[in-house]
Amino acid sequence: MKTSQDSIKVFYDKIFKSLEIAYVHKGNYDWKKLKVETFKNLATAKDFKSSLKEAEVLA
Repeated sequence: MKTSQDSIKVFYDKIFKSLEIAYVHKGNYDWKKLKVETFKNLATAKDFKSSLKEAEVLA
């Protein structure tokens, strides 16, 4: 059975993939560190909707 955490992981994996390829200032970020920090924060998300707060940080 899939959980909201599964959906969150898929969604943020796609966001990071897009950012790493197309973000204008992509060379200015430590993507590995940013991913670890983001997924650590997402581990406490109660549902997909509440996880979207973390996307605001990435924007």
